[in-house]
Amino acid sequence: MPTIQPRFPLGATVITPGAAAAFADTNVHPAHYLQRHRHGDWARCRQKTRHQMKKHSPRDTD
Repeated sequence: MPTIQPRFPLGATVITPGAAAAFADTNVHPAHYLQRHRHGDWARCRQKTRHQMKKHSPRDTD
């Protein structure tokens, strides 16, 4: 199975107290969603939002 490379490096990552409390009530670790975001898994975004994210995402210059 091929390895999918991240689309961009993560900077400082924090979680608000409200978000931490919301995750405490679930069986999913926040890192799961952070990794999806980092790899560009925005499948549930509206088309306009997805277009804006692609437009403003970092690009390789090599």
